[in-house]
Amino acid sequence: MKNQPHWTAGPVWAAALAVATLAVASCNERDDYPTTTTTKTTTVKDPVTGREYTFVQREEFRRDMDATLVKLDAKVDELRAKAATASADAKVKMEQAADDIEADLNELRAKLNNLGTATEANWNEFRGDVRDGLNDLERRLEDAFD
Repeated sequence: MKNQPHWTAGPVWAAALAVATLAVASCNERDDYPTTTTTKTTTVKDPVTGREYTFVQREEFRRDMDATLVKLDAKVDELRAKAATASADAKVKMEQAADDIEADLNELRAKLNNLGTATEANWNEFRGDVRDGLNDLERRLEDAFD
């Protein structure tokens, strides 16, 4: 044997082997740890426009919803024109429906003006409320024309 102290060779090799084993084990992929970082994006498809709007696209959502509101305003005007030529009973019903729908259109416009307060966390709820309001107004307009 050479002049090496026999107490250093065994523990040094054991420590090196333990470190190598730990290093190899930590390189293995584990299912419970994410291997990539992802950014959460909330996307919802709008049934009125057929588009999907993420939180980042909220200004596009606003423009599209404003355009839809303008179309609904035009339908309210058509309803008022139809009411003008309708029988007395039908005229009263149509004018009342137009007034109610117009008031709700203004409420929806006010809600849309609060778009700046929407956060990514409440985006689906905000967008869903606007969508539901539009769907309700469109249904009520259809009913008023019947």
